[in-house]
This record gives sequence, C-alpha cells and structure tokens, in this order.
Amino acid sequence: MNDAPTLSLYASQVRALASELATSIPEGTWRGPAHLECALRVTEIQHDLGAVARSLEIMAGESP
Repeated sequence: MNDAPTLSLYASQVRALASELATSIPEGTWRGPAHLECALRVTEIQHDLGAVARSLEIMAGESP
C-alpha cells in the first residue's frame, strides 16, 4: 500500500494551518508584553508545524 499521496495531503494541510496562524493574532493598538508573548508562541508553533510537514514529506518520499 502506498501512503505517499495521503502523507503529501497531510503535509499540505499542516502547512496551510501554519500559514493561517499568522493571521490569528488579533490586531489592536496595544502592543504590550502579552501581545508580544502571544506572537512569539505563534511563531514557535508555526516552526513546529513546518517541521511536522517536512517529516510527512520525507515519509512520503518527497524532497522537503
């Protein structure tokens, strides 16, 4: 059984989720410490999701 197409689809979905996170931080006029901490966590999560997508691509036999 060849799971490569399914893994590629999952990788695409994970990358799309990571992209959507960039717009998930509410815009506002206050840019205090809590906002900066939230932005940092979102960036960390985006990087983690990117690593998951790369792993799925490797498992599917695609070049990352």
